[in-house]
Amino acid sequence: MKNNHLLIAGAIVVLVALVFFNRKKEDKKVDFHEDEEQSQELQPVQKRQETENAQLPLSQDSTSAPTAQSTEPNESDLREAQLRTRFASHMQNLSRCLGLNSAMTQGSDPLDPDTVISALRPNLGEVVLQMNDWSQTEFVDRDLTRKRVRVDFDYIDNSNYSRRLSMYQINEYGMPEIVELTPDQSNNPNQGYIDSLSEGLQVTSRESAARVYFNHGEEFVFSIRNGRLQNISVTRGERAFNCYNLDQESSNCSCP
Repeated sequence: MKNNHLLIAGAIVVLVALVFFNRKKEDKKVDFHEDEEQSQELQPVQKRQETENAQLPLSQDSTSAPTAQSTEPNESDLREAQLRTRFASHMQNLSRCLGLNSAMTQGSDPLDPDTVISALRPNLGEVVLQMNDWSQTEFVDRDLTRKRVRVDFDYIDNSNYSRRLSMYQINEYGMPEIVELTPDQSNNPNQGYIDSLSEGLQVTSRESAARVYFNHGEEFVFSIRNGRLQNISVTRGERAFNCYNLDQESSNCSCP
């Protein structure tokens, strides 16, 4: 009987030990899973912090090197330099053609006819007469039609002249069609009336032509388009030097 009691007591001790051991094992598993879940929750936060830190701007105390500003010339400056260089080359050809002692150098301003007159003066003397040949203005009228007003100058003598006014409408093919004017409008109108025809409208181009004479009858004829010297012709004796489209890269000259 006593042995039976001992066996029962030993079985109870073993059973309690097994239950206690299993509980410990489950607690460890739970703790492990909780730690793993916490670790998974912390990872995105850490990654976000790293990403945000990478996107933060540099501190104002940063010693990063300043960005160098571009000093390259723009397209307009390059075109202007090419026009000046080409113009100077044409003027050197003019000197060779007409046997002049002076020539304009690279960088000469091709805008103003006075540039050419100044170069011609040491060889041809002073200008003794200047005469206007014609002028014309193209504009868009209020009804959106393109029109051209042209004035031709008729000289009675070296200082007196009259104006002849003509008006054209530019058709869809770019060809001018005459607009009928009254005699009062076309025969020697004053400059104020001529200016009023395009006043307040969109002017698309202005052109004019004139000529000057030097001491010994040498002639310089030129035209201007939108403020720039366009065509020139210089005559000395039996020779004439002619240039066309000086306001474009395609300008060309001849010395027949």
